[in-house]
Amino acid sequence: MWRIYFGEDSYRSREAYLKARQSLPGTASAKVLRDEDLTPRALKESLSGGDLFGNTVPLAAEGITRFTGTAADEIVAVLSAASRAHDVFFWESGKPQERGKVWKFLSGADAERSEYSPLFGAELEKWIKEKAAAAGLKMDSRLSARLVNTVGPDLWRLSSEIEKMALFAEGGEVGERELEILSPRTAEAKAFAAAAALASGSFAAAAREVALFRFGSDDFRMLIVMALKEIKVMLCVRDLMDRRQRPDKWAVAKTFGIPAFAAQKAIEAAASSSTAKLRALYERFDASVFMLNTGRAEPEDALDALLCAAAA
Repeated sequence: MWRIYFGEDSYRSREAYLKARQSLPGTASAKVLRDEDLTPRALKESLSGGDLFGNTVPLAAEGITRFTGTAADEIVAVLSAASRAHDVFFWESGKPQERGKVWKFLSGADAERSEYSPLFGAELEKWIKEKAAAAGLKMDSRLSARLVNTVGPDLWRLSSEIEKMALFAEGGEVGERELEILSPRTAEAKAFAAAAALASGSFAAAAREVALFRFGSDDFRMLIVMALKEIKVMLCVRDLMDRRQRPDKWAVAKTFGIPAFAAQKAIEAAASSSTAKLRALYERFDASVFMLNTGRAEPEDALDALLCAAAA
């Protein structure tokens, strides 16, 4: 049987992939092909050979959809000739390109496909609580939300921070003070939060997040450009809503090349704003980027001017 694990949530997809491999009967273990070991020739040998007793050896292939051109054609030819009764586990770190030759073949193959999308809201909070409990850590809803705001919704980072806090707490509870000490915001998380706050047009939120951003970075130009992109996404989403269309987070994410959670945030922000307000914000930030690109303003001065405009 062929099993394919993929999705934007690579943490849960890999967790399920490893669990499936471990569930093989008896002492059987899968041969793993990844990176430079995964070639059309190695794949063919693994799928056509067997052990000393003539039994087929389970196979695990990681990142097989990355192949293009002639190599992709060879991979597809090997897979086409392989038995579907052979235990094969495929894992993709992310969501494969729909137009890729190998992925097109796997999408139409007789296989069990499991896609994992990012967790949000109550589902993400539940995951955090279960992960914390498994690590012997007591964590309430408020702290779970604070942890997400601090490091972002990426499960790899959240898992790492939970393990770190569990070691610190030794089976007890951790509070917000311990969270601040153990899980300082990453520069990426600070930048995203600050850009989103600037794009919201709320002076209080923008001032708070920009102040936190200044502690870890001075790349103010990048921050303004990120905010402009956020506003552009929100404006396009708002336009869809004005035309009585229901925006889909996956379509928005694909169109603008942003994570699904960022697309969901943009949809929520657009729903609470108006086209006129977002257009005014876009023109303000677009003018600021033009001033930066033409050398007529310094990044920090431009950022301060945008904050002052938000306060007006």
